Amino acid sequence: MNIVKKNRWKKWAAVLSAAAIAVTLTACMPNMMGMQNNKEPESLALDKNALQEMDLNAFYSEENGYSFHGVKWHSTPDEVEKQLGYPMGEPVDLKNSSITCYRPEAAAELILGRVCSVVELAFNEEDKLYNVSFQYSAGHDMDSAGLDAFVTELVAEFEKLYGEYTVASETSQLPTVEMHSTTYKWELPIGNDMYSSLQVAFANTTTEDTDIVVVGVVGYTAEERAKEMDKE
Repeated sequence: MNIVKKNRWKKWAAVLSAAAIAVTLTACMPNMMGMQNNKEPESLALDKNALQEMDLNAFYSEENGYSFHGVKWHSTPDEVEKQLGYPMGEPVDLKNSSITCYRPEAAAELILGRVCSVVELAFNEEDKLYNVSFQYSAGHDMDSAGLDAFVTELVAEFEKLYGEYTVASETSQLPTVEMHSTTYKWELPIGNDMYSSLQVAFANTTTEDTDIVVVGVVGYTAEERAKEMDKE
């Protein structure tokens, strides 16, 4: 994987990379697009006028690095509910997957004035939290041009808060189409054996109007990160 360091004085650009389910959001995008299980994520019935604007600082805490409102990585669903103060509801059925996902409406907030189609908390096969993401799809609150502008604005705002980032792009061959994606990533170690990252990912396919933006945080072990580095 080739990674290019960026700073606020340089224009952003993309280089080729490979996605990893443990450390990047792009690996989950085929499921988000409904191309692996033929079922797109059901959009939440959110009232934009009733939502609060999210403070972008809520994606970071000193104890847990890049995270969601300071929720501790590798917490169980019950522990996450206690930390957030609201129930997550029933998990979403993901066919042929060891991942468990919850999509609580209570977790939804506006990000730079935009309303997401899905907000998702994902737990690994050991039922430990490793990913929280806000998903935005073309036609929901923005068209494709709006999604592109959203990414540009969001990356600039995160850069002001968190400094340098890496940017990478890839092309993935799905069963019927190609998926092109670009990911902007801020990463920090947590203690001796954990890492966290904040990511903005933008993807589309070659044959369908399925543009999607995912904004989220990911927690993973140093071992998981090392395995992905070895694949580069």
